[in-house]
Amino acid sequence: EVQFLLDHRCNVYGTDRLVKKCLAEFQGPALYSQNNAKFTVDDWTGIQTLYRSVKKNDPLKVGKFGIGFNSVYHLTDLPSIVSDKHVVFLDPLETHFNRGRPGRRYALNVEGQDFRFADQFSPFNVLGCDIEKLSYDGTLFRFPLRNSPSDLCKNVWTPSRVCELFESFKTDAHLVLLFLKTVETITLYEWLPKKAKPQEVFRVELSEDTKSEVRQRKREFLQQIK
Repeated sequence: EVQFLLDHRCNVYGTDRLVKKCLAEFQGPALYSQNNAKFTVDDWTGIQTLYRSVKKNDPLKVGKFGIGFNSVYHLTDLPSIVSDKHVVFLDPLETHFNRGRPGRRYALNVEGQDFRFADQFSPFNVLGCDIEKLSYDGTLFRFPLRNSPSDLCKNVWTPSRVCELFESFKTDAHLVLLFLKTVETITLYEWLPKKAKPQEVFRVELSEDTKSEVRQRKREFLQQIK
């Protein structure tokens, strides 16, 4: 199962208790993606490399043709990930952490509970993720929307522009499921200003009476292209 959340809200998360003051600009509107699988060691290694992919030898994994994780840099300059026992911030421009360090990793059992940085980690308490726990049994991505052009990308994104992506996705969502290796449910949420919690706006899933057949056909297809 995969979930997407568009958080429209501004000035909700604090900016006083951050790892660095320059990170305050990323406390606003963001797009989240969540799935119920933990990152593997190879996933952690590959995703921290901006222009290379450890998936190049596996044609069944997204990324071989440059359409994998690097595409998120159209939306954001500082993607972050929570999975298992870690929180990772990716900084390919090396502007928000130390020069020569394209990101930083934190252990949930230390920094996640550190009151000094409480504001930094509070945006991750969504879609079932509790940042105060010692581990997270899944993977949560957070993509703060770019609000001004940067050296990484000139595209500026607003919540309304992401809503257009949601609407476009809804049109073909029933077909998308047929081409995903393991995903059988996709849910879209929006968190609007002044609302107490996110609202589900769309959901697509394989029906119970078709799951077995679809799974079998996917297995057959994957065997043919190996």
